[in-house]
Amino acid sequence: MPIFGINKKTIMEYLNLNEIGQSCPSALTQKQSSNLSHIYRFIPTTEVMDILGEQGWLPTQAVQTKTRKGYESQSPYKKHMIRFRNQNNEVLSKEIGDTHPEIVLTNSHDGTSSFKFHVGLFRLVCSNGLVIADKTFDQFRVMHKGFQKNDVLKAISMTTEK
Repeated sequence: MPIFGINKKTIMEYLNLNEIGQSCPSALTQKQSSNLSHIYRFIPTTEVMDILGEQGWLPTQAVQTKTRKGYESQSPYKKHMIRFRNQNNEVLSKEIGDTHPEIVLTNSHDGTSSFKFHVGLFRLVCSNGLVIADKTFDQFRVMHKGFQKNDVLKAISMTTEK
């Protein structure tokens, strides 16, 4: 059973903020869950999206984990994943078997997941948008405790410039 719900309409097309908000509202959240301690440090997904956008990386898919009944108030903070492709890459491939560079960002604002950033070559293996990593170039993980915002920004810049 997949942990993320997939919206077929948004796969392999560049998304705007409105489309991201419809399929992945937690990515647009501007504060952490109130259930977290003072040790937790908020890493806003929108700020990372802006940095990537400035470097030509645009979102092609945005999904978040489903919310269990009775926990709907936690929906804005759930684990989410956003896939990015560079707009300077001439072709936004939709053909099964094609390989393309991609950045995968995973985050949550409820303390259940660290911030993860994964860069690699991904191959489309199914028309529903399923991809597998053919080659991983770089990845990093940042705990939401004691991180320095500038370190995250620097890591993103170094990774996307390669």
